[in-house]
Parts: sequence; C-alpha cells; structure tokens
Amino acid sequence: MRWTGRLRRFLGLPWLAGIVALIGGVVYGWEAWRHAHTLDTVLDEGLYLLKGYLFASGAYRPFQEYGLWTNHMPVSFYIPGFVQVIFGPGLRTGRYFALALSLLFVLGVWLVARRLAGDGLAALAVWTLAMNPALIQSYSLATSQGLVACMLIWVLFLTLGEDRRRWQLVLGAALAAILALTRLNMTPLLLFLLIYIWAQHGERAGRWAVAAGLLLFLGGHAYYYPGILRMWVKWFPQQLTPFLDRWRYAGVAPWPRPPIPAEARLTSLFQGYYLHFVPLIGVLASWILWPRRWRRSERRMAIFLSISYGFLFVIHAWASLGGKHCVYCFSGYLFFFEALGLLLILLTARFWRRELSRGRNLTALGVVLTGLGALVWGYAYHFGSGAQTALDSLIKAVLEMPVPRFSGGRLAEGEIALWGLLLNKFRLLERYPYESAMQILDAWVRGIAAVLLMALLLVALFRLPGWLRARNVRWIPESAAGGALVLFLLAGWLLTPIGILGRSDSLYACGRDVIASYEEAGEHLRARIPPGSRVYWQGSDTQVALLYLDRPRFFPPQLNADYSLRLGEVDTLVRYGFWNDELASRWQREADVILIEERQYGGGLAEYVTSGLFEELTPAPEVGCRAGTSLHIYRRLP
Repeated sequence: MRWTGRLRRFLGLPWLAGIVALIGGVVYGWEAWRHAHTLDTVLDEGLYLLKGYLFASGAYRPFQEYGLWTNHMPVSFYIPGFVQVIFGPGLRTGRYFALALSLLFVLGVWLVARRLAGDGLAALAVWTLAMNPALIQSYSLATSQGLVACMLIWVLFLTLGEDRRRWQLVLGAALAAILALTRLNMTPLLLFLLIYIWAQHGERAGRWAVAAGLLLFLGGHAYYYPGILRMWVKWFPQQLTPFLDRWRYAGVAPWPRPPIPAEARLTSLFQGYYLHFVPLIGVLASWILWPRRWRRSERRMAIFLSISYGFLFVIHAWASLGGKHCVYCFSGYLFFFEALGLLLILLTARFWRRELSRGRNLTALGVVLTGLGALVWGYAYHFGSGAQTALDSLIKAVLEMPVPRFSGGRLAEGEIALWGLLLNKFRLLERYPYESAMQILDAWVRGIAAVLLMALLLVALFRLPGWLRARNVRWIPESAAGGALVLFLLAGWLLTPIGILGRSDSLYACGRDVIASYEEAGEHLRARIPPGSRVYWQGSDTQVALLYLDRPRFFPPQLNADYSLRLGEVDTLVRYGFWNDELASRWQREADVILIEERQYGGGLAEYVTSGLFEELTPAPEVGCRAGTSLHIYRRLP
C-alpha cells in the first residue's frame, strides 16, 4: 500500500530519531523541573546538603573524631557541598544541581544508546526515561541516586564500544574510582570495568586503566585512613573477622529497635518490582533470549553489563531486604544502576533469538507467570496507585450492586446489596463480627477478580504472538513463551507512564512549592536566631532548614536524628558521631537556641523549654506538605 511505503520512508529519515529524542528530553526536563519544586524533602537529602556544606566550608572533615557521623563515602557529601559553597547553601541550589545532573544523565543515555543500538533505539531509551515518573522523582531529589546515575552513564560513555581512545578509557576508569569514593556500593563496578577494558581493548590499555583507577581509589583511601575503613568493616561479620576489630566502632552497640516483619520485606520487594519493571523483566528477557550470533565486542559489552547489573542487584537486595537498617530502601537502591539494565536491553534486543530450547521456553514461561502473578496480586491485595484505586472502586460498586432478594430458595420482593446477599448466603455474620466478615468478603471478591484477570491476561499474552507472526511481525519469537515474554515487557513499558507501573504518586509529592516553603522558613529562622548561636535541633526530616542559619554551631551527632542513636559510653559515642539520651540532656543545657519540630514536641524536652529558662519565639512556618514540620524556636534568656 502507498501509505505504508510513505510511512516507512518517513520513519527512515535520518533526522527524525534525533527530533523524537529531543522531544523526549524536553518532556523529561519539564517533569524533572516540576518534581524539583513539588517533592518534599527526605532525611538523606537534608543530610547530603547540610553535611556536604559543613564539610566543603571547612567546618568539619569526613571521619573526624568528635565531628559528624560520616555514614557514606566522602565524595557523596563534598560534591553537593562545594556546589553550595559556590552558589549558596539551600534547597534551591541542591535541587537545581540535581536537575542539571538529571539532564546530563539523559544526554549520556542517548549518546551511549546511539553507539550501542542506533538512533531509533536511542530515542526509545530517552522516552523510556521520560515515561517513568518514579525514576524522575528519584533523580529530582538532591540525594546520591541522581549523582551516581549521572557519573555511571558517563563512565559507560567513555569506556563502552570498540573505538575508545586510550585517554577515554583512562578517564573512564578514573571516574569509576571517583564513583566508588562517592558510594561504597558501586565499588564492584570499578573491578568489573577494569576487567572489561583489559579484555575489550587489550593489555596496554588495560594497564593504563588499572593504574588510573586503582591509584585514585587507593589514594582516596590513604587520604582518609583509617576512618574510611569503618565504611568497609561493617559488611564483614565480626565473629568471622576479629582481625578487623581495630577499625570497627569499638564500644558502640546498636540502639534497640523492633524486629522487622516479613510482610515489610515482601512489600519492599514488590515495590522494587513495580517501580523497576522494565529493566528487571528486560534484563531477564535479554538473558533468556540471548543472541546466538553477534560480534565478539558486542558480546563482551553484554557480558559486562549483565554481570555488573546482576551482581549489584544481588548485593543491594541482600543489604536492604535481608538487613535491618533500611528495608524499604530496596527500590531506591535500584535507581543507582538502572542504566545498566536499560543499556543491556538495547544492546541485545536487535539480536534476540526467535527459536528457544525447551529449557529457555520453560524459563520464559516461569518469568511470565511469576511476573504477571506478582502484578495482579499486588494490585488486587496490597498496593498500587491509579490501578488499585480503580480496582477498589470497581469492587465497591460490585458489592453494592442491588440484586433480587431470596427467601427459602425462592425469589422474594425487593432488592438487597450483593454484599448483604453473600453475607447471608455463606452465614459469615454467624461466625464473625461484621467488620471481619466484610474483610473476608472483600478478600474473596479480590481473589476472584485476580484469578479472572490473570486468566484473561495469560490468554492475551499467549494468543497475541501467533496473531502478530501471522501478519509478518518479525520481532516476535517463534515460541509461545518467548513471544509472551516480549509482549509482557512491551505491555509493562506502555503501562509505566500511566501509573500502573512506575507509579506517579509519591509519599513526598506536594501541591506547593517546597523550595519556596524552605526559603520562607529559613528566612524566618535566620531573622530570629543570632549569628554563631549554639543550636540544639530535635527533628526528623527538616535538616534543610538549618542551612539558612547564619554561622550556627551544631551538636553534630544529632543531625542524623534517631538513626545515629547508639548504646555505649558517652565519650565513645560522641567521638564516633553518635549520641544517646544522656548526651541529649547535656546538649540541651549547653544550647543557646533549641529548635523542636512540631511532631517531635513533647516529653522531657517540652518541660525543659517551658521551665522559664527560654523565651518562645514565633514558630517558623511549616515546610513541604507534611503536617507537623513547623520548627518551634526557644531562645535562652540571658
């Protein structure tokens, strides 16, 4: 047909893919700008900005005794710190810097994808980023996810491919070393990268890259020795490595915390799956449909990306889902190396095999059944965004649907809601209280809906590939399971931007300008707290507000809030950057000003500030959009 020929010629225009990618970049940039202004702050963001500024301005040094608790590698603090030294401290500087990094990340993805897969798939990669609300939200915060993602993609830009010059490989290895000094969890990438460079580009280039990478990495450790070794030894069980005790926090014990239930770990696991559906399923599809014939250099790149992504996934899952520190960090951790999975998909997709062995077929079938079951179960019973809301409304409408009355097996006059009929039919009210009976009924209806939805989706996934192949769609594998896997991935990609996956709602989403709210609160605090005051702060997520004070003096261990509470002797705790209740009482007596976050107000501190030693000033206005974030100001009387 004439119109199909014209369409093909139009799609083949050399400049079209670039225009499509540019539009995707603009969409991404607009969304990132919007989120930068409307996302509420998180504790990590406040700490990166505040500690970073204190480090960069010379007030403290990483791993300094009786200073700040350096709970991450030093570069992760210094980069946002120096940016604030140059452009001024505050949330606006931090968020705009995160926005710049985010746009550099998108540019890097496009450039690397062009090299690996061509202009068309590079444009698709940009739109994959622009269509993922969760990813944009993560990279719009002034946390380390966006910084690490940006550094990672430019490491790949410098090193992936056949035609890399030696200076590019050396610079890429050096940047990978800086990446490891930014986040400890990205250190394995440096090792895998050096092996890849040696194998792909030869011994001579490999030696230069190894020299540059290891010299910078070990040099950073030598500069911060011995404190930086505490970042490493915490990952080695003390019972098995007593020879490392000299670098541990000797005399410090964890603060007692309630055990984490298995349900919380399961919730975090599935949240990571929903928010990272495309890279997770795409990587599995790439392994199952691993190409038979392609160039050796492409295979080496795919192996490097596969090993890096797989290893980083495992260690981050172990650290979060299997640990006690931050179970719900799992989905956030995956944003560090999201680009590895995306690039692996783009690199291999053009060569995916169409015919699968029996083992690969069974594996593909298992991925589809497990993945689809997890999605349906999650939205039917547990959590989701728009999809769950729609499902809840549908279930409510079905249960409230009027149906004829029955009495003694015969039709009676009038009507009754379906839920009433079912409660009577199965005599649930005779065995359970009303609320429990309704919960059981709701679970039954959800179960039936889940089974029907699962069956419908399975029929579609396994029937549609045959229909497409009959119409000469060549990218569909011949096997039913392989075709279903590819369509499952495609469906997830299409569903991401509408919130069914990569959900657009966020715990920290606001309807106001968060940056402006912090600047208003900061101006209020600065006008009422004299320069150089010794400030005691009791809060949770409002550390950013402290950036607006004039030369304040803090009690450093406090800045991590309850996360730096420990058991131990007082001097030992404060030497390492920790604190306890005894230290808190001492600092309250030494403070010139006490700031109390409204939702933290109460207990002994409330009695102390109202004992006549302080005057209460007008509280700072609330920041962000969470209730109880207003800072109450108590200034010590002369």
